[in-house]
Amino acid sequence: MRDAESDFFETPDVSDSLRYLNIEFRGSGVVELDEDLRSALASVPRAEIKSIHAESGFKAERLAGEITVGLLFTLAGLYLFMSPNGLPSALGFIAALGIVIIRHALRRGTYLAIETTRSARKLSFRGKPDPANLEEFIKSARQKFGYG
Repeated sequence: MRDAESDFFETPDVSDSLRYLNIEFRGSGVVELDEDLRSALASVPRAEIKSIHAESGFKAERLAGEITVGLLFTLAGLYLFMSPNGLPSALGFIAALGIVIIRHALRRGTYLAIETTRSARKLSFRGKPDPANLEEFIKSARQKFGYG
């Protein structure tokens, strides 16, 4: 059984799309593309979108959750690293992974804020968007696809 989200990934209609940096608006929804602009990292189906706008701030969608997970990894790794029976290299890796998770969660920048029927989403722009171009991009998407 196929659902709307799997169709969204498998059969994108890129002939009728708008793209700025790594964010692409399609008739079927909005996609955040990877660095090569080939694969979707995140998507929001059109049927779920209530409104869109650009914002600046923390890019993490679930900031508190990411920081909590990062802290747990860091503290567990450090605790076990310091214990007499610990495996220093493996547990040091767990602590380092926790630090990377926290660093990732605290990234700041410009993102596309999307209010959906279920929650709020953030799709991150790669690089530094030009404010005038970004505003025109969002305005065009609202006009062409009817996003609020």
